[in-house]
Amino acid sequence: MILNYGKIAQIAKNLIGSNGTKVVLKNPMGTPVYNPQTNEYETPEILYNGIAIIANYKDELIDGTLIQSGDRLVKAVLDGEPMAGISKLDVYNTEGVKVDTLNIINFNPVKPNGSILIMYSLQCRK
Repeated sequence: MILNYGKIAQIAKNLIGSNGTKVVLKNPMGTPVYNPQTNEYETPEILYNGIAIIANYKDELIDGTLIQSGDRLVKAVLDGEPMAGISKLDVYNTEGVKVDTLNIINFNPVKPNGSILIMYSLQCRK
């Protein structure tokens, strides 16, 4: 049986979209730039829209090292690819108000046939 991974990717996007929450992936780019208005250095970012389902890890998976208490398991459809250890994920409520920012610790692209991306599985931490 040959699977249509393009169709599976669309189904995943529809399911996550109808049950998930809006997120914005923030990937830093370039070197920090001084902002005289805030008197701070700011790193330029590329923003990518997405939709995600956010859950807690099962207690038996939390080892205190690789997966820590409070880490979140995120299944997301994103317009861009995250970068482990430096990307952030802004989470929005149904009214479009940012309610949280998560650091992306690790991610795995879900590509069952090696080429068509279905979604990303992210390990996030506050």
